[in-house]
Amino acid sequence: MKPFFRRKQEERGEIPQIYQRKNIPQTLKTQIWLELKQTKEIPIKVNLSYIPFWNIVSVAVYNKLQKDTGSLGVRELGYYDNASYLQDVFFNGIKEFNPDEIMLTIVEDILNFYLKSLDIFSELIDKRKFILGIIDSVNYRFRESRVGYQYNIDSNCILPFDDEIIFKNAIEPAFNYLNISGYEKAKSSYKSAYEYFLDKKYDDCVRHTCLALESAIRTVLQKKGIALSEKDGLSKFIDLLFDNKVIPMEHSDFASGLKNVFKEIPKFKNKNSGHGLSEFDKRKTSEAKAKLVLNLAATLITFMAEID
Repeated sequence: MKPFFRRKQEERGEIPQIYQRKNIPQTLKTQIWLELKQTKEIPIKVNLSYIPFWNIVSVAVYNKLQKDTGSLGVRELGYYDNASYLQDVFFNGIKEFNPDEIMLTIVEDILNFYLKSLDIFSELIDKRKFILGIIDSVNYRFRESRVGYQYNIDSNCILPFDDEIIFKNAIEPAFNYLNISGYEKAKSSYKSAYEYFLDKKYDDCVRHTCLALESAIRTVLQKKGIALSEKDGLSKFIDLLFDNKVIPMEHSDFASGLKNVFKEIPKFKNKNSGHGLSEFDKRKTSEAKAKLVLNLAATLITFMAEID
């Protein structure tokens, strides 16, 4: 539970809105680890005895991490019980992995397991608010330390960000919508686009944004039973979206203008992320355009969500 004065700070908007992702401070790692371990006090009945929920979580996440990485460096770090060993990996990482990436993977896996467990263990029926509170506290710890990561419940993953206003009002709602079944390809492309933008790879950002938007609109049109051609691309999809009144507009002039704005998105890809531009030109001219494309796509995706 956040202290009273911290909650008030957050309500007043005093938590910093610009974040970094280059380094996760040791103090933040400790705070998050302690937040996660609060489930140690919840007893879960296994066979005829009760064990702490945290032990179940540790074993599950440890096994998944071991499977995903192929090895957890047991020889390097020595053998411990799952809970202690997971903690060691969380703080120190292992030789072939970046410690911060390992730490984020573990946080994401633990929070995912918490959410899934709410529907598995009867002992957690009345603990939903408590578990969701832990997730909220972990996100708060990131924001409080100016570290640009947030766990998104709808997407079941940790999303990077560097500007809270844009993230909360455009990026996160778009991710929430793309979490619906059938939009997996669009979600994957949009996440890649967002990460490329944060890594200052603006040509890749624009390209993947267009792929995400094209995939999302294709799915919407198919759900509406609108005929598509294999040759149709993003520009044609946007025409179909408006011409078939999938996006209803009361005023035709406004609808036409809005359609033309969104049809500029694929043009950005052709002009700014294709061949013929030097790396210097891309770095110098593409950031603002990449940001515009990313946010225009998020706006259209969120708009489609409102009327779906």
